[in-house]
Amino acid sequence: MNDCFHVAMESTGIYWMALYDILQEHSGFNVYVVNAHHMRNIPGRKTDVKDAQWIAELFRFGLLNSSFIPCKAVRELREYTRFYKKVNENRAQLVTRIEKFLQIHGFKLSSVVSDITGVTSRKLLHHLADNGSISCTDVASMIDKRIKKSPQEIAYALNGTLSLAERKLLKRMLSFLAIFEQELLDLKSEIINLSEPFKESVEIMSNIPGLDVLSSLYILGEIGQKKSIIAVARKLLVYIYMILSSKSPYNTKLDMT
Repeated sequence: MNDCFHVAMESTGIYWMALYDILQEHSGFNVYVVNAHHMRNIPGRKTDVKDAQWIAELFRFGLLNSSFIPCKAVRELREYTRFYKKVNENRAQLVTRIEKFLQIHGFKLSSVVSDITGVTSRKLLHHLADNGSISCTDVASMIDKRIKKSPQEIAYALNGTLSLAERKLLKRMLSFLAIFEQELLDLKSEIINLSEPFKESVEIMSNIPGLDVLSSLYILGEIGQKKSIIAVARKLLVYIYMILSSKSPYNTKLDMT
């Protein structure tokens, strides 16, 4: 290794991740992932070679701090929890699309039930997709006893007809909804399996009001289990603020001093 035991690399997008794994697990180097923001204002250094030389020079003088990179187990958990979140968002978007489709065609299901994806609502929607319309008698045979609205009220809210093409589209949307929900169940099972090394931390976090096992694992996947990352409350506050502000449509600055 030519007496080289340390590697400093800037965190550009996602491109550093694969190289980091290789260097960390197979080479024996001490790998430092440094924030590109600390070097971006250096003028006249635009090529990769010059950037690498500049990073090496800064590192030799101790002017770079390594970013927090969680262990492999936490990074794997993070990938799963983030993907679960994305699939759940896709499901929510599809539910909104189904609601919009019903409203466009005159079906006011959301005005008579609290959840258009509930058991009773699914039965009603599948009946509409199969037959194009629904009668009061059909409604009475499908609704759960816990539904507050009468069959007549629900049938009135669903007073309309779908064409063959519209029925096919509704069937397709309901099919995708079932796929999303099955994927969420499978992903949740995988996440629970990955959480075994963090069982104690999850049990502690789950006792916090408002946090269940899955939300605790999501937080753990983001901040890791290394105590130094949460030893100082202010650091965690700044970290959360950075996450939230990076997704904000407003260019707002907050004084964290």
